[in-house]
Amino acid sequence: MRLNESQRTRGSVALGSGLALFFLYLELLKATRSSQWSGLLFSDWLGVALAGLFYATLLGGLIALIGWAAPRIQARCPGLSLLLAGAILWALLSVHRENTPTMDDGIVAAMLISFSGAAWLGERTGRFSRIHLGAALTVLWLSGNAALHAAGQYFLFSPSRARDVTLYPAFWLLPVGLVLAVLLLWRPKAPLLALVALVGVGAPLLGVYAALYAPARTDLESRPNMVLLFSDTLRADYCSVYGGSVPTPHLENLADAGVRFDRHYALSPWTLPSMTGLFSSQYPESLTPGADHTTWTLEMNRYEVDYAQPTFPMRVEEAGYRTGAFTANAFLPVVPGMMFGYQDRASAHPILLEDNGYFNQLPFLSAALRAWFPLLVDIRPHNTTHDLDHYARAFIQRHRDKPFFLWIHYIDPHAPYDPPEDMRRVPEGPWPFYHPYVGGEEWGIPILGKDFHIDEADRDYVRSLYEGEVAYIDGFVGRIQDALADAGVADATYFCFTSDHGEELWDHGQWGHGQSLYDELMRVPLIVSGPSIEPRTVSEAVSAIDLVPTLADLLGVSPSDAWQGQSLGPVLRGEREVSSEQPVFALGTSNKSQPNPQQMIVLGEHKLIRVDGGGDVTLYNLDKDPGERNDIAKAHPELVAELTRLLDDWLAGFSPYFDGDAAELNSEMEQGLEGMGYL
Repeated sequence: MRLNESQRTRGSVALGSGLALFFLYLELLKATRSSQWSGLLFSDWLGVALAGLFYATLLGGLIALIGWAAPRIQARCPGLSLLLAGAILWALLSVHRENTPTMDDGIVAAMLISFSGAAWLGERTGRFSRIHLGAALTVLWLSGNAALHAAGQYFLFSPSRARDVTLYPAFWLLPVGLVLAVLLLWRPKAPLLALVALVGVGAPLLGVYAALYAPARTDLESRPNMVLLFSDTLRADYCSVYGGSVPTPHLENLADAGVRFDRHYALSPWTLPSMTGLFSSQYPESLTPGADHTTWTLEMNRYEVDYAQPTFPMRVEEAGYRTGAFTANAFLPVVPGMMFGYQDRASAHPILLEDNGYFNQLPFLSAALRAWFPLLVDIRPHNTTHDLDHYARAFIQRHRDKPFFLWIHYIDPHAPYDPPEDMRRVPEGPWPFYHPYVGGEEWGIPILGKDFHIDEADRDYVRSLYEGEVAYIDGFVGRIQDALADAGVADATYFCFTSDHGEELWDHGQWGHGQSLYDELMRVPLIVSGPSIEPRTVSEAVSAIDLVPTLADLLGVSPSDAWQGQSLGPVLRGEREVSSEQPVFALGTSNKSQPNPQQMIVLGEHKLIRVDGGGDVTLYNLDKDPGERNDIAKAHPELVAELTRLLDDWLAGFSPYFDGDAAELNSEMEQGLEGMGYL
C-alpha cells in the first residue's frame, strides 16, 4: 500500500497517539498499584494530559523520522518504526531503573511486538491503514485507562488492590481488543470506532460511579455517625480556637457548634502509649525506672491496644456500623490490636521524600526526569494529608446511607514541616522544609540523633513552619465537614477533633516530643459536636482516658469492663459538670525522658511532675504560670505532699510498669520508630 506524504503524517500522528496512551496506562498502572496511592488530584490529571501530549508528540515524530530515514526497510518490514519508537521511549524512561528485566519490560516488549505485528498485517493485507490502526490503539488504551481509573476507585480500600487493578482492566481490554481486531479486519469505519470508544470508556466509568455514588436511600437508619479526627502532634496553645496565634477558623466553627474542652490532657507525650492507652481506655505502662536504654527500647515495642475483650472499633462494628480507619502515622497500622474492627482501612507513609509537581503520578516519567534533569525536579515530603482526605471523603460518600464510624489520623503538624507557601509566616529560611530524618541532610537539615542541634537563629523559622502546618490541617478539618454536608449527613454525625500529644519547640530547651510532661506536650485540643450536644466551653481539666467511653456512650455502644475511663457524655449533653476536684494523671513513657520516666498530676490550677525513681518533683500554678517557668514546690510543701499522695494512690490502682519480660522489635515497628525519630 503506497502512501502519500499526508497519509504518512496522519498515520504517524495516529500511531503516536495510540502508543502514548499505552505508556500512560503503564505509568498509571504502576502508580495505582502502589500502597501509597490514594487517587488523582486535578493537578495530577493535568500532568497526565501534559505527559500524554509529550509522549504522543515524541512517538509520532520518531515514527515519522524512522519511516523517512529508512523507507526501504520500513516498506519491507512494516511496523518497524512503531517498534523502534516505542523501544526508544522505553529506553529513555528506563535509564534510572535496575539492569535486570522486570515485569514492566515484558509488558512493553509484548505490546510493542503486538502493535508492530498488527501494522505489518495491515500493510501486507491492505485491509486497514496506519491511521486505522492508530485510531484502534487510541480507542483500546482510552478504554484501558478508563477501566484502570474505575478499578482504582472501586478497589480503593481493597487489601488486594495491586492485584485487582491489574486484573480487572485487563479483563476489560480483552473484549474491547477483540472487537477492534474484528473491525480492523472488516475495513473499519469511523462511526463504529467511535461507538466502541464510547462503550469502552463509558461503561467502566458509569458502572463504578453508579455503584459507588448512587443516590442515597430514603429509608436511612436513625443511628448517628461519628468522625474521630486526630491531628498528630498538635499542641492546643498554637490554635486560635484556644487563644493561639495561628488562625484555625474551621476549628472555631466546630467549637461554636459543640463543646470545647479547654484543658484536655493526653495520656503520654508521644504516639504509641498515647494512642494505645486511649483506644484501650487504660493508662499505658511506664518504662522501667532506672533501666538501661536497650531495655527501654525493647519495652517501647510492647505497647498494644488491649484486645482481651472486643476493642472499641470491634464493638462499633458489632453494633452494625461501617468502620473505616485512615492513618498517616508510620507505625499505628502495625500496633497489635490497633486496627481490629475496621472494615475499610488505608495508611500513608509520612516521611517519604517524593517528586513534587504535575508528574508525581507518572513514576517512569518522574524518575526519568530526576535522572536526566535533576535540577528541574522538586523533592518534597510526601503529602499524606491529601491522601487521607481523599480516602475519608470517598468513605463518607460511599457509606452515607448507613451508620458509620470513621477514624482519620492526619500526621500533620508532625515533622516533616512543609506547609504551602501561602501559609508560611517566614517565607524563606535555611532549608525549603524541615525534615530532620534520613534524607534531610541533602538540604543541610540536622538529623535527629545524639548530636542533633538547631541554631537559635533558625528556630523561629522552624516554628513558623509548624504554624503553617497547623493552619494547613485546619483547612482539611473544613474539607471533612464539607464532605459530611455534601453527603447529607452532617446533622446526624458526631465530630470529635483531638490530638495524641503536642510538640516542644524549645519552650523548655528541646525540640520534638516524648521527653517531658510539660503542657506544650500534654495539653491537646478536644472539641466534640453533634446531635444533642449543648455548645459551650469546659474549663476544668479532663483526660484522654475518658474519650473512648464517651464515644461509646454517644453511639449507644456497650462499654468494656476493662475501661478505666468514664464517659463525658453527660457533660456533652449538659446533664452534669466536670468536677474541679477530679485529678488528671499521665505517665512519661519515652526513652527520651531523663533521667527516668516521669509522672504527672493536674488538680485544679496546679500541676505536679515527679521523676519516677528519683523523687524529684516540680510544681506549677497553671493559671498564673501557663508556661511552667516557675517551680513553686519548695514554697508549698503541704500541697506537694497531697498531690504526691494522690499520685501514689493512682499508681497503686493498676500495673503502671512493664513486667520486665524481654521483647523483640519487629522490623516494621523498628523502621517506624527509627523513621519518626524515636530510636
